Amino acid sequence: MNQSRAAHDRAMDLAFLADRSKAAGNQTEARRLYKQALEKELEALSALKSPTPVTAAVIHRSAAWLAVECGEIRRAEQLASAGLAGDPPSEIADELRHVWEEANLQRHHPVDWVPHTGGPNVDADHAHNRENGRRAVPAQATSRSRGS
Repeated sequence: MNQSRAAHDRAMDLAFLADRSKAAGNQTEARRLYKQALEKELEALSALKSPTPVTAAVIHRSAAWLAVECGEIRRAEQLASAGLAGDPPSEIADELRHVWEEANLQRHHPVDWVPHTGGPNVDADHAHNRENGRRAVPAQATSRSRGS
């Protein structure tokens, strides 16, 4: 296994643990784990040797979502923008735009971190949390950023 793949796999393991901590309501532990996951994903990105556009875009997307989870909004914007600059396939480009938009939203409307509740009422949960000054993490933040 190459260095980039090993770092990416470790990042995804840490992100999984962070998701579990977040679901359990342990914000401090979740943020610590997301930060470690981001560091590993950045290590994976820097270790890439002649990546395909898809591989580069997927790693940028994952790193950008992890940066959002850590509250590193500027870094999330930079990572998403760099992923878009590599001319990714349209589906991944849409996901990169989505994370960039989430980072932009948080930059202009910072609110407390609230775990995503999931389920069939996700849109209602988002609306309720926005009305009450809280943010629910989009479903794509956990499902798509980890799927590479």
